[in-house]
Amino acid sequence: MAAPRPDGATLRKVEALLREHLEHLGEPPEMLEPHEITANMFCSIRPDGGLTYAWRGVPVLDAEPEEQPDGSFHWHFFTYELPLQ
Repeated sequence: MAAPRPDGATLRKVEALLREHLEHLGEPPEMLEPHEITANMFCSIRPDGGLTYAWRGVPVLDAEPEEQPDGSFHWHFFTYELPLQ
């Protein structure tokens, strides 16, 4: 089985969750320059196609694929507990 690729809806959900986490960390995305986001947001792709996002080296979000009987994938999202800012 090839690693699944997230579709547009999944990527929009990931973006919304990451924005929410950055807000919680006191770093509103709209106040960050693109180069700051590029330098500080990291996404690792696991062999199963799952994604782990980290901000400034701190994991903030996991997206895990689950194959459905029809061969499509459903994505589950897991956020990490973040310190209150």
